[in-house]
Amino acid sequence: MNATIKMCPKCNELYQNNEKFCGKDGTVLSDTNGKLVCPVCKKEGSGNEKFCVEHGEKLIPIERLSAGKDPADLERNMSLAAKYYQEGNTHCDNESYDLALKSYLKAEEVYPDLPGLHYNMGWLYSKLGDVDSAVDHLQKIYHSRS
Repeated sequence: MNATIKMCPKCNELYQNNEKFCGKDGTVLSDTNGKLVCPVCKKEGSGNEKFCVEHGEKLIPIERLSAGKDPADLERNMSLAAKYYQEGNTHCDNESYDLALKSYLKAEEVYPDLPGLHYNMGWLYSKLGDVDSAVDHLQKIYHSRS
C-alpha cells in the first residue's frame, strides 16, 4: 500500500486520492504516504488491510506513531491489555497454560503496568517450571511499589 492516500486528520478515516473532504465530518483531507501500521505492534499492514491481523486495531499512518503518547492511545492500550489478561485468566482456569502465557505476554507488550499481570505471570511461570522468569515477574511487583 505505497500509493498516496488521503486521511481525515480529525477522525483518521482513509480515502482515495480523488476525495477532498471527509464524508463523516467535512474536514479537509491531508495526504499520507500510504504506509499503515498497527498502533499496538507497529507492524505494517499489507495490501488493502485496514485492521491489524494480530490485534484487530485499526491501522494508522506510520507518521502518526511519532506523534507522541495520546491519552486515547493509553486508554486503548489499557483496555486491550485487560482483554488479553482476562483471556489469559480463562486459559489458566481451563489449565491451558501455554495459551495463557501467550495471552499474558500480549497484555504485557501492550501495557506492562496492568495491575495483577505480573503476579499472574509469576504464578504461571512457576507452574510451568521456569523459576527465573517467575522471580523476574514477581520482582516487578515489588519494584513497582517502591
